[in-house]
Amino acid sequence: MSRVLLVSLYDEFCRGPRQLLSELLQSGHDAWLLVFKLHRRKELGSDEPSAPEWQIEIQAGGGRAVLPYPFAPTDKEVGLACELMQRLRPDLVGLSVYSPQVRQAADFTRLVRQILPGVPVLWGGPHATCLPDSCLEYADYAMVGEGDTALVDLASRVGAGVSVDSVASLVWRDASGQIKRNPLAPVIDDLDSLPFPWHRYERLFYIDDDTLYENRVPENSLYARNYRIMTSRGCPFDCSYCMLSYQKEIMPECSHVRMRSVENVIAELEEEKARRGVPFFVEIEDDVFTINYNRMKAFLDLYSERIAMPYWCYTHPRYAKPEMLNLLRSHRCSFVVMGIQSGSDRIAKEIFNRHIGNAGVLEAATNIHASGLRPFYDLISNNPFETDEDRISTFHLLRSLPKPYELQLAVLNFYPNLRITRMRDEQHLPEVDHFAYRYWNSLYQLASTTEISDEMAQHLLADEGLKHAPEMLEWMAKQTYQAVRHGADEHAENISLREDIDAGIRREEALRILLHDLHMRKGFRHFIRLSDLYIRLTKKHNA
Repeated sequence: MSRVLLVSLYDEFCRGPRQLLSELLQSGHDAWLLVFKLHRRKELGSDEPSAPEWQIEIQAGGGRAVLPYPFAPTDKEVGLACELMQRLRPDLVGLSVYSPQVRQAADFTRLVRQILPGVPVLWGGPHATCLPDSCLEYADYAMVGEGDTALVDLASRVGAGVSVDSVASLVWRDASGQIKRNPLAPVIDDLDSLPFPWHRYERLFYIDDDTLYENRVPENSLYARNYRIMTSRGCPFDCSYCMLSYQKEIMPECSHVRMRSVENVIAELEEEKARRGVPFFVEIEDDVFTINYNRMKAFLDLYSERIAMPYWCYTHPRYAKPEMLNLLRSHRCSFVVMGIQSGSDRIAKEIFNRHIGNAGVLEAATNIHASGLRPFYDLISNNPFETDEDRISTFHLLRSLPKPYELQLAVLNFYPNLRITRMRDEQHLPEVDHFAYRYWNSLYQLASTTEISDEMAQHLLADEGLKHAPEMLEWMAKQTYQAVRHGADEHAENISLREDIDAGIRREEALRILLHDLHMRKGFRHFIRLSDLYIRLTKKHNA
């Protein structure tokens, strides 16, 4: 058996490493997980440069935010990591690597070499799957695809001191320096056969803010309040910008969606509920959760009965059907996220490989609005494949979507070996100038928050001054966003209160206590609004 240290950079949720930690421990290995630096965002200054690999959100008002931002570790944090590695004395160190954090992964690998000479280092995760050969510039091994069985086999061989040459999914160098790529391990169809991801406090370490947190979660971590879960693996779609599309190219058996049983998922959540003992927010991170109505209903019925925590999930224009959405609404879903990605049919179909046009997106958005769910829509911008005609089409689509909704605008990333990256390279497209997109991004933000008439839309599209100096447009977008976001928050809160009242209208004393609490916490004006709502709903019920 081996002693294995897994390392996650800038991500304490790290579903993959937590899953692998459970599997290593179940197989008898001595294993730990170190989260080196927490998942945090940083807002960039107006003139602050960005790295092309960063995941950048475009904010209303023209601001940019990086999530997660690779904050450099302090000397003390590096020292804490060194002391921990010396204490644990692992036989194998495995890093989960995303393309935006390759530089930081390389730095940590050099640290391992310094503190643990002779101990092999493995890189896994999305970057190792997409570009395994380059990982060997730093690591001894790279692991491609899902590592459930392959990592356990590698750890066993390292611990026994025998050759790892035949470990499935492994990329390595032989004695002559030649790169060898082993056949990929078969994917696991029976996800219920796997242990739950490791969320216990023991065997977990976090280093951030010059502190080593051992057997406890940092209070300032989002993980202390949220829990991310996947009830399935895989996606039914094949978007060109997504890492899963490349995984399907090299692992065709991943093309279908593999689902956990409802009871298995509920059991994981029950375990976490018992461990935490306090309310938390559940993030259902299936690529598309709203695929199968009967499975959703069975899950949500049990979820409401045995978990009853607030939650959100992803949907897709093809699966945003009224029956699905109404089911989510009736089971108190906090909000849904749906990818639009482009308002141009040409870009959506020819570039992104998303075979649903604006008509389908509009129908899905109309269904979401009718259900009463709060929607967040993802849109990809700063796209070198676009023409002005494509951008104008996106602007008009955003104008037409039922409001209110929140727009999540992100820069298009080109990660190694993805289909869209190969297309860009074949066409020799230049990098996008962020300043050139400020005008369009502000138009998108404005269209998502404000009713813009056809006349005003034409004026905004024809105004050359705004294109060259978009500051006024950015200011307008920021002001309208802040007003609409505040209104949406209050709307969601009032809907939640109304449901509580409707569900327990006969428990008037409990409602008076609730209103009194809101009065104390949120101030007199908010108290008056909610009191009026309570009175109106009570009168309506009594009538």
